[in-house]
Amino acid sequence: MATPTAALKTNISRWIDSCSHENAVAVWRFIQELEQGRVNPVQTSNAIALPPELITKSFQYLDMGTVIGIISRVCSSWRQLSADPGSYHTLIVPEHLRRKLSSHHFGVLSPRFSEVSVIELERCDRVDDDSLHYLLLHCRALAAVKLRHCPRVGSDVWQKLAFSAVAWSLQTAELEGCDGVNDAALIAIAQHTSQLRHLKLVDCEDITSLGVRSVLAKCCSLQSLTLHGLCEVDDDAFSRLAVEKLPSLTCVDIKAPIAITNAAVNAIARLPLSRLSLVDCRSIGDQALQHLTSSAPLLDSLNHLELSGCDGLSDEACQRIDLLRSLQYLSLSRCSQITDRSIAAIAKGCRRLRVVQASRCVRLTDQAPLAIAFHLQSLVALDLSFCHRITGVGVEHLATGCPNLRSLNLYGIYSLLSSHLKRMPAACQVTISA
Repeated sequence: MATPTAALKTNISRWIDSCSHENAVAVWRFIQELEQGRVNPVQTSNAIALPPELITKSFQYLDMGTVIGIISRVCSSWRQLSADPGSYHTLIVPEHLRRKLSSHHFGVLSPRFSEVSVIELERCDRVDDDSLHYLLLHCRALAAVKLRHCPRVGSDVWQKLAFSAVAWSLQTAELEGCDGVNDAALIAIAQHTSQLRHLKLVDCEDITSLGVRSVLAKCCSLQSLTLHGLCEVDDDAFSRLAVEKLPSLTCVDIKAPIAITNAAVNAIARLPLSRLSLVDCRSIGDQALQHLTSSAPLLDSLNHLELSGCDGLSDEACQRIDLLRSLQYLSLSRCSQITDRSIAAIAKGCRRLRVVQASRCVRLTDQAPLAIAFHLQSLVALDLSFCHRITGVGVEHLATGCPNLRSLNLYGIYSLLSSHLKRMPAACQVTISA
């Protein structure tokens, strides 16, 4: 095992910023052995000779259960180090403790978490608003809260955090499957978390357009917004979108059953987006694409566009995507109306494309891979799975026209023979039907 140099011991901060490969390997192996329970503290001090500062740094990469349940019992010096708040920067509850964790545990452990910057709780059935509030108040450096399927966490915790230091420092909030969270939580977040940059809401059934609209009106530092599976959210969430108040919002990710239409897309298209994802939004049509391709900010800034499952888009409208010259990622999977003409127009106009997803676009023929091979020499990933009209002839064009291809999905195309794939780049991983 590699031994750190003398410079490592005398200049810890410099090492953390730019360590040598040898020292990085030493600490990485040390962390792996900690996780596997194979570290002998005597051997560690002799063979690795890590100073206490780096041992504490290593503890930060472990989950809470490992540090408290295992590390603290190894020896007295490690017990002392594990009690240092600096040992906890990310609080992730291990699976075997999730259903046992309660307010009592938070009461005992919270003083250790003053330096925690990220809290991730998943399926913690006994954690409620009061216990989470008590925990959050002790995390003076908190920047991110990620809650997944915590049924007893509701909106009260966010209202109680109003005017606290946590509210001012919080930059990321992810709430997934938290049935108790409603618009009151989002209104509290909007009013008191002025530094919020990333908001992710997934399968929170009681959130409506009112809550989302409040966030968009107040959180002027917002950089990314993810809305998945919010049944009560519709166009009204974006009806008062003030673009000038959201200069940093560059990523919007929306997935059905959110009932947005062309009107919402028109409002969103005025933002300086670099990433836009509209998945299974079947209520949007050709007018939505007209808004996107007529927006001056998007023509230069948008590099990631996902329209999977938006089967209301016509082939003629999809051809307008060729105006988005900065695109590097495009997904039109399950857009059943697109044909070879759309793919040809897009390939000709969007020469920077590196990833194209066109799974289950059943009208595509060999002309589609031919156009891709002719125009997109920088392509690294292509998905044509279940495009059953494509044959080995079209695939052979890809072998010669896309030398940088690293991933090619042809699953569900049953007419392919092994001879059609012989000329594919050696580094390309090809997926085909068995």
